[in-house]
Amino acid sequence: MINIRPLLRQPNNGKGRKAIYFTVRYQNQTAILYPKLSVHSNDWVSKNGASKPKDIPENYGLKDQLYDYEKLIRETHLTLQKRTPNVKVPAELLKKTVYAKHLGEQVDKVLAPKKETRVLIADFFQTFIDDSRNKRRLGQDGKAIMSGTIATYETCKKHFIEFQDKQRRKYYFTDLDQRLIDSLSAYFINEKKLAFNGVGKHMKTFKSV
Repeated sequence: MINIRPLLRQPNNGKGRKAIYFTVRYQNQTAILYPKLSVHSNDWVSKNGASKPKDIPENYGLKDQLYDYEKLIRETHLTLQKRTPNVKVPAELLKKTVYAKHLGEQVDKVLAPKKETRVLIADFFQTFIDDSRNKRRLGQDGKAIMSGTIATYETCKKHFIEFQDKQRRKYYFTDLDQRLIDSLSAYFINEKKLAFNGVGKHMKTFKSV
């Protein structure tokens, strides 16, 4: 029986971003493994026997990473145990093997050929808005995006979609060039009849996205 538990390093030593580590216990062996992940102490549950990320949108990706790392530990221990069924797996061997496999996975992700994907500007616009609304995207000051700013994003997206309809086409990021920017600016001026400040505001928003 193997027991694996994620813990926060120095959880009581002030608030702030803390490293996460795993304790792995089996057959009187104990291994401490660091997956090179961290979380703010405010976003971690560490009381009443529980030790885990809080169930909030900001932690969804982290929870997946922790799940994958725990799975890697279990699979590695099982593989090593099968090789020497009558001998307990040394904690140091488990630790080194997990680290090596994890590094290998990270290298594979970097070196794997990436498929070319065409992303619609309007679709990314919506992702940009959604991430701002649920606080996955923050402002330059590290604070949540204000509702008024998000409303500006939504208005600009609406105008861009109307611009696409007028052009009778959909634009991908690969289409983004000065000609498109000039055409959009002209649309705001000639079709939407926006004032100079309004044109500047929407073009600034579009370029930000």
